[in-house]
Amino acid sequence: MTRRRAIWVGAIVLAYGALVALAYAVGPAPQSGCGIGGHGNITLGNGDRGTFSLLVGGAQPKGASVYEDLGPRRPMTMRSVDIAALTCTSTRLEATLAGSGRVTGSGPITYRVDVVLSNPAAAGADTYRITISNGYDSGTQPVHASDLTLVSNGKQLAHRAP
Repeated sequence: MTRRRAIWVGAIVLAYGALVALAYAVGPAPQSGCGIGGHGNITLGNGDRGTFSLLVGGAQPKGASVYEDLGPRRPMTMRSVDIAALTCTSTRLEATLAGSGRVTGSGPITYRVDVVLSNPAAAGADTYRITISNGYDSGTQPVHASDLTLVSNGKQLAHRAP
């Protein structure tokens, strides 16, 4: 049934070029049922180093996300317990996941992770940000020493940074 719907929608878009222009102007809708996986390192604004790994996917997302601030200013580790939502946009090369987890030395938290892969045709680094309900916010940081893969709309986009 999904394939038939895709063919029907494709026929309408081809028949009405204005729909293409409208879709481009409005931008792509986030896609659920995507996946993101990999690892990387960031340097926070306060000088702390952070490291992350994640592997999450599916229409009803499953997987795990781990983030560690290596300090020395604010060391901590966050481990996901549940992934509540995952959305991806293949044209913007973005993935956002949200869920609940635990931070070492404290009780349950909620968190949000935003990953943006750089456009291969343009200069720039992939970025990572985590915000946690305890007030922690890494800020949007360039990722280094990474290996990230985003899967959305049947496309697999892999990035590796030194």
